[in-house]
Amino acid sequence: MDPFTPEVRAAMLAPSVNPIQRTDFVHNATPNVPISCRLYRTVPVHPGPTPAPLPPPARDRLSNARLAEENIFNEQTLAHAASLERSTAANPGGNPAEESATAEPDMIFTHGRGSTLDNEAIVSFTEGWARTQVTLSFENTGDLNSRTAIFRALMLAFPSATSLGGRSCGARAATRGSIYSQASKLVMFTYPLVRGLNARMIDGDHALWYDPPEKRVALCNIAGQIAAMWNVARDPLLTELTLGWDDAANQSIWTTWMAPPEDPPREVTTANVNILNSGLPGGGGNFSFNI
Repeated sequence: MDPFTPEVRAAMLAPSVNPIQRTDFVHNATPNVPISCRLYRTVPVHPGPTPAPLPPPARDRLSNARLAEENIFNEQTLAHAASLERSTAANPGGNPAEESATAEPDMIFTHGRGSTLDNEAIVSFTEGWARTQVTLSFENTGDLNSRTAIFRALMLAFPSATSLGGRSCGARAATRGSIYSQASKLVMFTYPLVRGLNARMIDGDHALWYDPPEKRVALCNIAGQIAAMWNVARDPLLTELTLGWDDAANQSIWTTWMAPPEDPPREVTTANVNILNSGLPGGGGNFSFNI
């Protein structure tokens, strides 16, 4: 079943229903090791006033029409109550919750070597992810070992994260950090030398430069949304997806997940080995094998 129904695609291309909230904070792994962190998530907005009650039914009004109105009113009331509950939980006392204390990230993510979390492609990717899940990003310019250690420190502090990710060199640190940990999935953003589920961006280089910049933002945002959906559910047999740009519609387009193409048949090379030294085991004999 294609997860990208027309309704889902339209919702992904449209602005987020709830605003994406970013919170910067410092997590002290130890008194001498402060970690600069950034949390992205959606915060449900207040749904507004409750639906207006229905007027008394008119005497000449058909009962079926009145029943339909009441059904719609009941659905609106239930939806409003659910939305209000989500908003209240996310904004206790009318103020946004303190994310650094209450965050339950789904993924811990970091940037590449020589860049920061302000990299435009990373911001767009994490904002896309945050439309449906929470991402906790950290910034560090240390070597691979120190960044690996930070992944592990943050996993101890935020055990809800079952995915680690990063861009380029950050993906290498995520891979190392995942060893002997609760992390079960890796999200490698612009790190092509890996086999697994692969979302390919047409005409995208390692830095994902596109002209105009708005194209880069839109494509990376959709890539983040696709990755978040993959993080929840995936078919292990469908591992290939292509993301591109429709110039006529001026928007992102992408395929569904597909099975990888079969490897082309390779020619078989036969090697014959003759052991001439009779003093060796098998000496005087020969054997063959295929490559």
